[in-house]
Amino acid sequence: MSTLTQDVRYSLRLLLKSPGFTAVAVLVLALGIGANTAVFTIINEMLLRPLASDRAPGTLVGIYSRDRTKPDSYRAFSYPNYRDIRGGNAVFSQVLAHTLAMVGLTEGETTRRVFAEVVSANYFAALGVPLASGRTFTPDEERPGSQAPVAIVSYAYWRKSGARRAVEA
Repeated sequence: MSTLTQDVRYSLRLLLKSPGFTAVAVLVLALGIGANTAVFTIINEMLLRPLASDRAPGTLVGIYSRDRTKPDSYRAFSYPNYRDIRGGNAVFSQVLAHTLAMVGLTEGETTRRVFAEVVSANYFAALGVPLASGRTFTPDEERPGSQAPVAIVSYAYWRKSGARRAVEA
């Protein structure tokens, strides 16, 4: 134990002897840890965390298109392909679509980039997740190019924005 105490005291003396190096080292470590935390949080929320659903485990499946140019590689469907699959579906109880997008969120005078999930109108019904307030999307709002000014916000964002009944753009 005395060796550990001597090592710690020696390390502290060296760090205090060169404060510029110490400040740069601490700053680099802080930035690295912060960046890793941010990336892991995004990956955890978007990919690793199971979907909240009242459905039985194992009843949700993903449908992907095989990429013929790259073996063992899959990709998402286009919206017209999704509509064809949904229209001709005789296997699944419901088929939904979702994808991630970066959007601009304006708060006061600043606009920042945030992740948003673009979903089909039946997204919440298919997952069995009711909304706490408001309504889901309509099929007309789902169409690409409809430019419908609607969004469903998370509970955390709703609370952060003042917990008003209606959140305005």
